[in-house]
Amino acid sequence: MNDILLLIQYALRGIVRICALAVLPALFTLNLLGDTIELKTGERIDGIFKQATSAGAVIEVGGQTITIPLGKLQAIYFGAVPARQPVVGPGPVDDAMDALKALRSVTDSGISYREYAPRVLDAKIRIDRYLSSPTKDPARNAIGLGMRFYQLASEAWEMGVLAVDVGKVIVGDPSLAACTALKKVAPSIESRNAMPAEEKLKDPVLVGMYLGQHPTVLWACASEQVAEAERLLRQSPPTPVSATANPTLEQLAANSEAARASPAAAAGLASVGHAQSQQELADLVQKGLASRCAVVTAPPGAEVYVDGNKAGVSPVAFVLLKQGDTPRKVTIKMTGYKTVEKAVVPDGKTIPIGLTLEKQ
Repeated sequence: MNDILLLIQYALRGIVRICALAVLPALFTLNLLGDTIELKTGERIDGIFKQATSAGAVIEVGGQTITIPLGKLQAIYFGAVPARQPVVGPGPVDDAMDALKALRSVTDSGISYREYAPRVLDAKIRIDRYLSSPTKDPARNAIGLGMRFYQLASEAWEMGVLAVDVGKVIVGDPSLAACTALKKVAPSIESRNAMPAEEKLKDPVLVGMYLGQHPTVLWACASEQVAEAERLLRQSPPTPVSATANPTLEQLAANSEAARASPAAAAGLASVGHAQSQQELADLVQKGLASRCAVVTAPPGAEVYVDGNKAGVSPVAFVLLKQGDTPRKVTIKMTGYKTVEKAVVPDGKTIPIGLTLEKQ
């Protein structure tokens, strides 16, 4: 139910274009007058603020009371809500590459372990954030390997000749052992018995001891991967994934657009006799002569009727004009589920209808 209520708030705040069912469909921007709770995620919930307790902030949405834990609250607004300011920053892959390039730069120019270790930790946070993002690009593997090499270099540098664990990691992972820089130094790795270079690279003790004394080899391995990531990104730029993409919201927009040509819309035009402008509709809501309404159901796809005329399918958003004191009847039907009827009187207040349909 909370998900349904949040979606209703999206619809009533003008994220989609709305159709007026009592007049010729027209589009306008919604600006609700009331109270708003903003979550730390940036999400906003509109309604009537009731109280704040140790359990959280209590807000009434469509006649239902919701308690938001205090730890999730960012702010509470009464009346006008400040506009969101767009935040422009680098994408996940750009941030990840900046982190790796910074490490490559400082290792090329020379750095002490005391300075290097915290830089690696900071870069790893950024790389992990990138790897957990939905961004699709061909450089993901190279970026991940580059970070692993820089991290292993930090561990080897700290342990010195005791860096056997680092040797085990590299020997046990073919993608790490394939590093060109490591293969080049294989003949220089000391061993008690004469061993072919390729055999030395299979011995975690020998590899770990050598890298503990020469962590720069791992920097070279990391640099190889950074260069590979740059090459791949030049050839095929990353495919951005919208952080706000939401199939349900997209369906809400499509359904509301389709409702403009619905029987309910035609009945509204016949009743009023003329088209009203966007500003006129907003004024009617302001004066209490109309209400904004959204119908959201779980599952979606239910048929929505207004006064017996089909308005569309859920999720759908629209405006209802007041018809004296006569309630407007909103009916929700879906095969296999119980029919629901709501009698509402438009009076300027928002009318959110969120339902979990019951099976017959």
